[in-house]
Amino acid sequence: RDSGGVMLSTSNGESFGMTVAEAMARECAVVVPDIGPFREFITDNRTGIFYKPKSLKNAASKVQLLLQDGDRRKKIGSAARLSILKKHSSNVALDVMANSFEKVVGHY
Repeated sequence: RDSGGVMLSTSNGESFGMTVAEAMARECAVVVPDIGPFREFITDNRTGIFYKPKSLKNAASKVQLLLQDGDRRKKIGSAARLSILKKHSSNVALDVMANSFEKVVGHY
């Protein structure tokens, strides 16, 4: 992100996509295959860009578009950070964990 680059995931299957989520949290624009789980936390052309799964040519063209348009890349990176932190920040995770503990303790 600091270099103005783009994070490209060439994954064919992920259970969550931690590397992508971490890049988003660092305000880096991401280009990912249009597969779940990425669909759960990326909005195409807003918080990241999808490409056709298994099409490296399509992926490269999406990366090239972002590298040629610094304003768009920065806008997507900023939106990505806000989005991923809203859903997956440590505060959110701690709240979920605290609620889970309260449920367990309440049963005893």
